[in-house]
Amino acid sequence: MTKIIAYDLGTGGIKASLYDENGVSLATSFIQYNTFFPRDRWHEQRPMDWWNGVCKSTKILMEKSNTDAKEITALALSGHSLVAVPINKDGELLLTQVPIWSDTRAINEADQFFSQISYEEWYLKTGNGFPRECYTVFKLMWMKKNQPEVYKRIYKVLGSKDFINYLLNFPTTIVVMNLEK
Repeated sequence: MTKIIAYDLGTGGIKASLYDENGVSLATSFIQYNTFFPRDRWHEQRPMDWWNGVCKSTKILMEKSNTDAKEITALALSGHSLVAVPINKDGELLLTQVPIWSDTRAINEADQFFSQISYEEWYLKTGNGFPRECYTVFKLMWMKKNQPEVYKRIYKVLGSKDFINYLLNFPTTIVVMNLEK
């Protein structure tokens, strides 16, 4: 039988559901993870907590539904946006904790940008309506100014769901090791 797992990386944890080919829910799971507030306006999470949540929730779904891994034919993934997960050329995380969507530490960088470009023009062209200091581009501008040693080593910047998709492409042995935790 064909089965699908859907994951949603949220601010408070990961929700996961297993469905059969007719869209019937066979099992659900919620794994909570922490948000850290090390300073005023800083909202951070650990990408490896997301990954561990994916691994744990998958194991729970499989056990609850008595599903064999060979029956899973697709994975669907959604997650909070405006996250900045920097990785180096070897695919390694450059930060243990990363700013998430609600992190507003880049207010000065956003102010500087919008002193030169109209916010209304930005909105009409992009449709971006979140508080402006939440956007990833401003988080990266902040990082360049305040964490230059990290910024210089960035090869790619991923979102939350992109980071999980990236890890899903690692060799099976890594995935199995994390499932056993």
